[in-house]
Amino acid sequence: MKQRTDMTSSQTLAGQTSPVHVAHKRVMPGHAALALGICSTVLYLVSAVVSFAYSYDQGAGREKLTLMLIGLLLPLLLAVVVRNRIETVIGMLGVLLGVVAPLIGVAALTIPGVDKGAAAGNLAVLVPLAGCGIVWALTRNYLPLLAVLGVCLATAAGVIFVSGEYAAMLGIVVGLVLGFGYFWRQRVAAPSRWLRVIDFAVLFLVFLALTVYLLLILAPERTGQIGRMLPDFYAQRFAAWHDAPAIVRDYLYTGSGLGASAMVLSSYLFLVHVPYFYHVHNLFLQVGIEQGLPGMIGLLGMFVAAIWSMSIAIRRAHAYVALCAASVLASLLALFVSGLFESDVYAGRWVVIMYLSFGFAWVIAQYDVSGRATRRGVPNRPQFTDWMIGSIPLLLVVGLFLLPGAGAQWSANQGALAQTKAELSGFRFPLTLIQDEIRRDPHTKLDASLALYRAALAADPNNVTALRRLAQIELSQGDIDNALQNLERAYYTAPGERATRQMLGEAYAVKGRLDEATALWSSIGVAKDLLKTRLWWYEHLGDTQSASNIRAVLDRLGM
Repeated sequence: MKQRTDMTSSQTLAGQTSPVHVAHKRVMPGHAALALGICSTVLYLVSAVVSFAYSYDQGAGREKLTLMLIGLLLPLLLAVVVRNRIETVIGMLGVLLGVVAPLIGVAALTIPGVDKGAAAGNLAVLVPLAGCGIVWALTRNYLPLLAVLGVCLATAAGVIFVSGEYAAMLGIVVGLVLGFGYFWRQRVAAPSRWLRVIDFAVLFLVFLALTVYLLLILAPERTGQIGRMLPDFYAQRFAAWHDAPAIVRDYLYTGSGLGASAMVLSSYLFLVHVPYFYHVHNLFLQVGIEQGLPGMIGLLGMFVAAIWSMSIAIRRAHAYVALCAASVLASLLALFVSGLFESDVYAGRWVVIMYLSFGFAWVIAQYDVSGRATRRGVPNRPQFTDWMIGSIPLLLVVGLFLLPGAGAQWSANQGALAQTKAELSGFRFPLTLIQDEIRRDPHTKLDASLALYRAALAADPNNVTALRRLAQIELSQGDIDNALQNLERAYYTAPGERATRQMLGEAYAVKGRLDEATALWSSIGVAKDLLKTRLWWYEHLGDTQSASNIRAVLDRLGM
């Protein structure tokens, strides 16, 4: 068997000879991963600032942006201040997080009003990060501290499982298994052909799980029995995730506004006057809604760069840093997996914790790369090819503005922002009119949004955002003929959109085309009960014929 050696094989966590060793294969350099992390983080932060600037609720946006900056930049600031004692800083931060984690958990279980979902999601991030504290305590043989951390982390993990938050449970289990499993695979396990079998099995299971997940969202009609096995609330979430990309496209370049998505979802996806989903329960879609596609690309780039950097550090760093990297990798994977099913960690004030694992990753990656450069006597800076890889997210965003129809979509995006600001900036139900009444109010300044929608349609007659949003205003104002024309064009172009199907069904019902209305409304998945609000609207207007038609369609649907 070929001997593998470690540059620190003479050291152990307790100062003795270590069995930990580095794989004999040549590892990839870390500069490209760092460059990708830098560009992705900058893109993500810029998208957050842009989203804040466009948010109709500046107070909520300012608070969220501040918390995001604190969570992402604090670990980096500490690393700069004490750059010569990185290992100690990472370890002590891990200890701090390990002590804080159970306090968060106990508060979530005992204090009314604390969001248990958000607390559990953040504990899934904090518990693995606290592994850095355990490693630090082991290197110094601080046995009492180890005992305290063990009790704290056991308590925090218990809270996750007691909370009943399946996303957090799945995230922490997958994160710990894959994160520390990768460390074992690279640094502990002896070379064996069975390792390749394990590698293939893990990759296959990950591919299979992601495939089923995407099919449940994109093609629910093809998943059959699998979809019917889901709990009702997850079936609703998958249906919402199928519909939510329409809102992402409406605000494609800018996002709908930082920290203020609840009424955007209600007003333009579920078409109801009160919050239905306060957030979309999917981290990546929620970022796309609030920060646009640039923000989503930036976040995905941050995940790729951080996971890439930690995998490199696990393979080549000395034992202490490698174990810390495994803890951070577990935290990143827990956040990623739980984010596929929940967005509590991003949607509220807990967002400050969400970015800690990225901050830890950048600190460890920079430490690992600079140490390697110093040992080899080479410049510690990314090369041109590294920056080319790092710039991929930026190039993707530039490509968004170069796609066919980009000019029309930009106009539609600006129109959607103008409409949102006009309709929601002063909206406080039940103290104000509902959205339909607001659109009829002559004091509501919708001229700018109408002009932008028409400009978008002049450039691209099939722009779905402009067609649907323009028709929504026309339908509320009673211009049924023009609304029907625009909705039919929108439905022909994008028949899968929930809001289009609901409004087109409403227009058909008002026109007396009950069969077509029934067919469209029966295809609405999540929140079908909200259709009853349309009956109230026409009764409120005193339009007895339209109300009678709506009631007839609801009767056919058994509602």
